[in-house]
Amino acid sequence: MAIVGFGEIGVVTARMLKNGFGCRVIGLKRRPEQTSDDDRSSADEVVGLDQLDRVLAQADFVVGVLPKTEETVNFFTLEGCFAKMKKSAIFINIGRGNTVKEDDLIVAL
Repeated sequence: MAIVGFGEIGVVTARMLKNGFGCRVIGLKRRPEQTSDDDRSSADEVVGLDQLDRVLAQADFVVGVLPKTEETVNFFTLEGCFAKMKKSAIFINIGRGNTVKEDDLIVAL
């Protein structure tokens, strides 16, 4: 399980998935070094966005929990994310809708 956007909501999501369902969770955030020990314990790994390609290729589930910022608009695109995911991966967006380029998601599906 990859959680893209490991802020407050991402951490709570990770806790539920790891503790409640036994998922292996990798949290991705812009500044992983700013993750508290308590938040870090919610995931098996917390890594920077420089590891996105590796994590997307491994994950069975990708959960988008990104806020709306200039950097996150259309973050999830065909070339940027969807093409790098496993064909069998499931994408779940619980963040802002504008982080997903919907036309690219349709092509990926």
